[in-house]
Amino acid sequence: MSATDYQYHVKSAGVNQRENHPALWSTASATDTRRRHWEVQADGEQKLPGKWGALKAGLLASFWRNEDDTRNRLTQNGADVPFATFTDLYTYCEQDYAAYASWQFQYRTFSGTVGLRYEHRTIDPRSMVASERNQRSHYDHLYPNIQFGYLINPLKGHSLRLSYARGVIMPMLPMLNPTVHWQSEYQYSMGNPFLQPATSEYISGTLTLWHGYWVSLSWGRNSMFRQVYFEADVPDLYYSSYVNGESVHTLRMAAGATKRFAKRLMLNGSLDYFRQTSSYQNLGQTGNQFHASIAATYILPHDVNVRLGGMYDSPCEQLTYHSGEHWQLSVRLTKQLFRRSLTLTLNYICIPRTTNSIETGSVQSSQQSQLSPHRVGLSVRYMLQWGKQVLKIRRSSGASEESRRGG
Repeated sequence: MSATDYQYHVKSAGVNQRENHPALWSTASATDTRRRHWEVQADGEQKLPGKWGALKAGLLASFWRNEDDTRNRLTQNGADVPFATFTDLYTYCEQDYAAYASWQFQYRTFSGTVGLRYEHRTIDPRSMVASERNQRSHYDHLYPNIQFGYLINPLKGHSLRLSYARGVIMPMLPMLNPTVHWQSEYQYSMGNPFLQPATSEYISGTLTLWHGYWVSLSWGRNSMFRQVYFEADVPDLYYSSYVNGESVHTLRMAAGATKRFAKRLMLNGSLDYFRQTSSYQNLGQTGNQFHASIAATYILPHDVNVRLGGMYDSPCEQLTYHSGEHWQLSVRLTKQLFRRSLTLTLNYICIPRTTNSIETGSVQSSQQSQLSPHRVGLSVRYMLQWGKQVLKIRRSSGASEESRRGG
């Protein structure tokens, strides 16, 4: 069983104004974010007799609360515009209860896992400014997953793995926030608190050619959130919001390698090709994109792990939205103390500004991110544990889902 409880503050601010004439039109906003997450998890395992493998089962309860304290001001011709001058406390609360079980087995060179997960989730987004759109929603989801593996040649490391998984994609917090945010005097955006969770389904196969080198082929189908751009009643003004209904089919081909040098250095690299077909109502678009990544992990003295990473995404065309090329560099230092119960992590990420374009009807717009390309983060995590099995599970967990969806 394990429990985590953390709180952090994020402050952001931005200013948009008419070029060379800020007195005619300008907007300024500042947001203070507070996030809390508490989780309790219990796992158990029962080995079956003979070669029948093992059964694993668990229960999880997760509580998440996010608060965005936003102050926005819009001035036009020297006077405040009431529609876009406000102070809002946007609160998002989520409760998640899950039960899951899996059967793992291995027979000679065959192995497999068959699992099922049930989740009951309650979300409650609330805005003080747009209180008429506040809504509490309940969702129930069932996720099956199946994995099979075959060891072709143990001496050369040749193996084949097939998998199928079904899941759900929850909207990010900015997608649900109903308050208005101005990007320029020609465009504003607002979230949709009535968004429904989206479903996903994936089938993939991975072939390991020899030690550390692999190729992969996968197909996925998602019902995604659609950012729709509308032309407003005022000339040369449009706004965006999010709706359900976009269907995305993705074909992915990838190749990569993982190599270890001595005992302290490990390199990972991959090259991916995506062919994505999107459809929404009577619109359709097929786009191609390449993704490349490389990472190096090195163990410094005193068991300090340093990880250097690089990533590149090629430009991609989507429905009414065209993204420019994107790349980033990252450095991460990690140190574990007190028998791995306390984890200290320092992150630095460099994401250069990218330019994206939007086209809806007769309106075209080009956007460039105004955020700083440099980001620094420090996290402290302490884990209470009972038994060795929980430690293994917690160490294998990935990035925080709350941080990702927080936008």
